[in-house]
Amino acid sequence: MARIPVVDFSKADSLKPGTSSWLSARKDVCRALEDLGCFMATILPSKVPPGLHKTIFDAFDEHFWPTENDQFCESVDLYAEVMAEIDEVVTRILFESCGVEKYHDNHFRLTFHNLRLIKYKVPEKLGGDVGLRSHTDKTFLSIAGDAFKVWSNGRIRSCKHRVTLRENEVRYSLGLFSFQEGVIQIPNELIDKDHPIQYKPVHLLYKFM
Repeated sequence: MARIPVVDFSKADSLKPGTSSWLSARKDVCRALEDLGCFMATILPSKVPPGLHKTIFDAFDEHFWPTENDQFCESVDLYAEVMAEIDEVVTRILFESCGVEKYHDNHFRLTFHNLRLIKYKVPEKLGGDVGLRSHTDKTFLSIAGDAFKVWSNGRIRSCKHRVTLRENEVRYSLGLFSFQEGVIQIPNELIDKDHPIQYKPVHLLYKFM
């Protein structure tokens, strides 16, 4: 099984376009998404307080949807903010590396996010393969979907993924899904004789919702 690449966003200037840390992360992000369609991101420590992961998932164990729990709500909001920021950074990196950064701001204005809290019941049969290996509180998994594959004219892989359960217990996950309003279509700059058009314009939001 291919090892998931790790992209370092833990430096203070790694989220600032044009810095040496940004350029290093850009190279790693592009390689990972072109080769596998996913990567693990290590986040600036100041953005992810110690214990954030534990606060959220301990609350899951008590009540799958905790009510009147201000600490839980604040933790989930912070989790979503961090993931949304990484989504914007990755999107800007891809637009920049493809030479179409002039379209980024308008693209992201039409983007919205859906935070989903997911519960996996105890499986009848446990899987034999390892899914996502253990990782620290400051690590996030970023997966490219069909929208980026279409938009990039096939340059970015759409990562096939699944949850593999190795223990006889309930499992929870928290995911931020990114959607685009309107039609996804390939920029003219990404179409040439070496990269003929592969996809028609498509309304992926309609297909997924």
